Amino acid sequence: TALRAHLSPGDRFAVYSMNHPESFILLLAAAQTNTIMVPLNWRLSVAELRFQIEDCAPKIVFFGAEFASQMTELAAGNPALKTQPIEQMDAWRMAQASQANNSNPASEANSAEKELLIVYTSGTTGRPKGAVLAQRAIRSNAVMSHHAYDMKPDDIVLNILPLFHFGGLNIQPLPALIIGATVVMHKAFAPAAVLASI
Repeated sequence: TALRAHLSPGDRFAVYSMNHPESFILLLAAAQTNTIMVPLNWRLSVAELRFQIEDCAPKIVFFGAEFASQMTELAAGNPALKTQPIEQMDAWRMAQASQANNSNPASEANSAEKELLIVYTSGTTGRPKGAVLAQRAIRSNAVMSHHAYDMKPDDIVLNILPLFHFGGLNIQPLPALIIGATVVMHKAFAPAAVLASI
């Protein structure tokens, strides 16, 4: 409901945050609303991120509190860009739901062929390029992961890879969530915390 209040099918939103469970909620909401999620690499400079934001033209950027100053800089000069702290998502969702009106058109039918994710390449030979992935590609990768890792519903998967990268987003956690396994996610890699979790 909250995404539909701001986005139409085919629109994009970006996520600029350290690993956070909200990223998965947003990705699943994107699948339901036929919108497209763009995870942004928080290791990039503001200038590099500005290029990607201008390239993919998201309507909203959901950002982590640790990147508030960079987000202010990125939003400067782009009055159409909405921003939303990821740590305040519960309140944001409630506010959007209370303001939603039933006359809003429903999203078009959900389809496995719909674009769901844009992940930017490293740009080693030029500017980064947004690789577009459909729902079917993400689901197929998850099924392959189930077979490759012999993943079962009672498994526990530790994810320390960044969610802005397809490896961190879909190599381990999404396949685990789809099959019903437990995901333990760290905000970022910290050796002592990883050892404690293991």
